[in-house]
Amino acid sequence: MYNETMILTAICTLLIKGNCAESCYFKWYEKAVENELKIAQLYEFYMATVIPEQFRKPLPRSVYLYFMHGNNLDFHKCAFLYSNLITYEDESSEIYAHYRDEMEAFAWNQLDRRNVDEQLRIIYKRFVVESSMNPERIKALYDVCHAYWITTKVPNMKFIHVIAEDGTITQKAPYTEKGARVFLYAKTDRLVWESKDGRHYTDSIPYESKRLFYELRYMDMCRKYINGLRRNREEEKTQELTLEVVKENGLENYDEEEIFGLCSRTIRENNYENDDFLTYVCFELFKKQQYDKVILTYLANYYCGATSDMKLLWREARDYEVHTHKLAERILTQMLFSEELFQEAQIFEQYYAEGAYFRLQQAYLTYVSREYVVEERKIGRSVIDIICREYEKGEDTIDICKIAVLKYYSTREYNSQTRRTLKKFLQELCGKQIYFPFFLSYEKDWLIELQLWDKTLIEYKGQKGSRVMLYYQLQKGGKEQADYSTEVLTPMYENLYVKKFVLFANEQLKYYFKETIDGNSYRSDKETCVREIEPGEQGRYGRLNDILMEKNEKERKRKMRAYALEDAVAAHMFAPE
Repeated sequence: MYNETMILTAICTLLIKGNCAESCYFKWYEKAVENELKIAQLYEFYMATVIPEQFRKPLPRSVYLYFMHGNNLDFHKCAFLYSNLITYEDESSEIYAHYRDEMEAFAWNQLDRRNVDEQLRIIYKRFVVESSMNPERIKALYDVCHAYWITTKVPNMKFIHVIAEDGTITQKAPYTEKGARVFLYAKTDRLVWESKDGRHYTDSIPYESKRLFYELRYMDMCRKYINGLRRNREEEKTQELTLEVVKENGLENYDEEEIFGLCSRTIRENNYENDDFLTYVCFELFKKQQYDKVILTYLANYYCGATSDMKLLWREARDYEVHTHKLAERILTQMLFSEELFQEAQIFEQYYAEGAYFRLQQAYLTYVSREYVVEERKIGRSVIDIICREYEKGEDTIDICKIAVLKYYSTREYNSQTRRTLKKFLQELCGKQIYFPFFLSYEKDWLIELQLWDKTLIEYKGQKGSRVMLYYQLQKGGKEQADYSTEVLTPMYENLYVKKFVLFANEQLKYYFKETIDGNSYRSDKETCVREIEPGEQGRYGRLNDILMEKNEKERKRKMRAYALEDAVAAHMFAPE
């Protein structure tokens, strides 16, 4: 049908550019491979779209040759490539000889990972031989020989728990839409299903199970090893399994189920007392999804490690309704000490709700407030509410927390209780001569009281440790001055600089900043600022602006005389005694 390879080349090129890797496109890639067309990534898309279960013939020789020097295929398609080579290629061929070491290494790697499918069965049968076995590989082979794929048509299942004859939970496997893989070592093992709503089911869930790998010769190999291990243990001095014994012999020499039972029992017998080695062993079990409420409670009380590990532990403990107050405190302390906060808001909210240590609470609120004000880090409404709540309870509130609250609500609506708190924050900060441009977003009466209503505020964010100078020019009536005035600014907070001006109706402010650090200077862009004046504003500057804006000469003189009289009366009334 496609005698001219140009048409087939165009089709495949377009499919590859469109990242078309579905199985329905395999027929095109197959034709291109059979015609040995030179198209970039053709062989990768050929392997990506092939369905191994439906492919019952040798792969084209060009495919073997293409992947001879390495590949980036996932383990399913890599296993398909190797199993096809083992099935159809002569072992004496050069291609097979080239692939042999690569395939053997792949077989051991997949066995260690406990992976198994139809293609891996072929590879295991070829390369897994008794002479190459060691204890770790025997354990992996034993697991693979007892692997089952479990499926059910009942929806909303989340986990499958494997319960041993003595009632202990030996496995907890996540359940997906395709099913779940579990290891069943005895006929007495039972399955307990856990749904997404937290309910557990035993015999009421119908399911199907399929054994993934079973070979008598491998089972005999495993039995020989296990029987030999048992004989060795019987020959050794009989001793009770304790933490000291495990520490002496090495954790790797014991089964997970055995260690799991030992840890759970030891914790209860010692009444949850701290032990460093026990903590280490419990967390190793936790990383392998081997834990119960006892182990989670113990780890929540004592484990201290990487922040990401503790956060994972915190989430799992919350799912099991374990008390996590101490764990949350350690997480927050460690994050604040390292100054690396990430996804911690939920942990702090829970910690605060259960009663926070005041100094840690204050340190956290201070840090996130500073990050919000100085570094523009996002802040949650819950943190702002906590700051306000603590202030309303009479607790000392640090200035940066007040600034963060005022910045947050400068663009948002607030209720009457918050309104009272915001006004107090403004009063207290302005009393210390601390102010920012967003203060001007608040109510006119507040700003008049705080003498900010008629002010213009400009802000600059510099680098830490730099020297910042302001160059500005006040233009009156559109006349531009020849020179700029200069002023060295002091930080309003850390590296934030704010300058306050009074602009009259006929004035325009032009300015720029110059920053010097480590001998290098940086200049900002020039900015222009004009204050919008409304007629009839209150205060001294409001009267002066009315005079400046008055067009009628007679009326302007009247306002000037009224202002002068009022100024003289005020000076007389408030003159010092």
